[in-house]
Amino acid sequence: MADLPQPPVLLAWFICFTYDQQEPN
Repeated sequence: MADLPQPPVLLAWFICFTYDQQEPN
């Protein structure tokens, strides 16, 4: 994986993905 210029972006995506998974929708 190449070094991302903005790690927070990837972190935010991961948080959003995990949060979406937690929702029993």
